[in-house]
Amino acid sequence: MFFNLENLPVSIYVKYMSKINDIHDGTFKDILKYKDTAKNLLKVTLPEEIYNSIDLSKGINSVNTEKRGLQYKKKLLDAALQVTLKNNKKAQAYFIIEHKSESAKFTPLQILSYMLCIWEDNYNQGKELEFIIPIVFYHGKGKWPHPVDFRDFINVEEGLKKYSLDFRYFLFDTNDWDAEDLRKENILDMFFYAFILTFKHIFDKDLGELKKSVKYLSSEEGSGWILIFDYIVNKKDIREEEFIEVVKEAVGGDKMPTLAERWIQQGEERGEQRGIIYGETKRLQQTVIKQISLKYGITDSEKEFIKSVTDLDKLDKATEAILSEDSKAKLLDLLK
Repeated sequence: MFFNLENLPVSIYVKYMSKINDIHDGTFKDILKYKDTAKNLLKVTLPEEIYNSIDLSKGINSVNTEKRGLQYKKKLLDAALQVTLKNNKKAQAYFIIEHKSESAKFTPLQILSYMLCIWEDNYNQGKELEFIIPIVFYHGKGKWPHPVDFRDFINVEEGLKKYSLDFRYFLFDTNDWDAEDLRKENILDMFFYAFILTFKHIFDKDLGELKKSVKYLSSEEGSGWILIFDYIVNKKDIREEEFIEVVKEAVGGDKMPTLAERWIQQGEERGEQRGIIYGETKRLQQTVIKQISLKYGITDSEKEFIKSVTDLDKLDKATEAILSEDSKAKLLDLLK
């Protein structure tokens, strides 16, 4: 049964789109926590000069972009990775995740906003400005039609552009990639294939190409395939029973029971755990808001910032520090 989102009340529409965005955002960030996947995505996206300047032996770590708090105005889905360059300097790969090419007018502005926020932090801490590598991960229909240089978004004649602020973002367009292209790059990671294929075809009307993604995952030994399964089911809004039939068709009846049982069992366990964590997070957020409000007063933007913090350790420390801290600013700093 299909319905027109535009006919929904505004409050319900916002909640619905927020849920959909959370699915994209959360899945992409969770996938990047798999180090080989993060490394492969950087490899196929960045020029050799930049990729080869990264010291992969020193690890790749996820960065919580939400912690930027009041200064960083997030409008698009994003993720970030902390890396170390071979000259021992820190750097960040900053991703915008986009599937609607028409919203690209926000893309360079959000990248710039994030850069400025990081650099302001660097400056305030007496550090050198960090090298930031902006990347747009596009998985929409049709080619990405926009320039990759910031100055080309500025409406000024060509001769004056050289005086404009400028930076370049790197584009990964899933329309340009399939399994054969990835093999040519000497990437043999089946989970990475499934990740790219799933994001590339998640908006297809049928499940034809997504079945190939499921097939790649049938040889996956780790737990990453559960992320992909959950993403497909949630985004395509299909029942688990229907998806089990898709799995059966894609990988064969002999493997299907094991995959399906593991997926359902882990889904139940994760759902239970997420419910506990979600409840505790909301409780601590409300405690911090209430205590700060009583002691200092609180603005709407400060409330929204506190509600965006999901790190239980930080929320716990803030609740403990309320009695001893002598300023609201210090308390808010504990949450960043």
